[in-house]
Amino acid sequence: MPSTTELSTGTLRSFLRNETADLHAAVERAFDLTRPGISRNDYCATLITFWEILVPLESSIRAITDRELPGYYPRRMRTTMLARDLKCFGIRCDAIRLRTDIPEILDLPSALGALYVIEGSTLGGQVISRHLERTLGITPEQGGAFFAGYGAETESLWREYLDLLESHATEENRPQILYTAREVFQCFLRGALPV
Repeated sequence: MPSTTELSTGTLRSFLRNETADLHAAVERAFDLTRPGISRNDYCATLITFWEILVPLESSIRAITDRELPGYYPRRMRTTMLARDLKCFGIRCDAIRLRTDIPEILDLPSALGALYVIEGSTLGGQVISRHLERTLGITPEQGGAFFAGYGAETESLWREYLDLLESHATEENRPQILYTAREVFQCFLRGALPV
């Protein structure tokens, strides 16, 4: 993990963006839903992979945030939208084997690090959502809720998360926030690989 001194310059957001850029780009390449020739089967495979990872990850995040930030996370549950999409394609959520190699979320700094990845994905999801509608006819109401994110609230909820991140980050816990963010990106990368 980087030293505390390295983390003291610039905003935490800029630091996280710079220090996770390599993994962020790798995940975008691995799950490129805007590539030419993308099919509904490709899309459904991505939804399944995200479910495998996000169900256990969100469960851990919610256990921490319900205790530390009551009421914050329920409206942000990404698996709620994902479940709707899977159902739309006739995929049973209870038949999907969940991953056991997700990062440990044991405290608020690690939850905030994981949320950096999850909440950040809602911004890029807007681009993916428009592409899916144009190319595959997948709308937010018909199988595309997950990538549509929070709709018109996406930007404001991202800013709300960033404010929360900045208000809870300290010199001592910033390395843990970064470490967990990188671990979550790596988890998604492992999910993109054939089992």
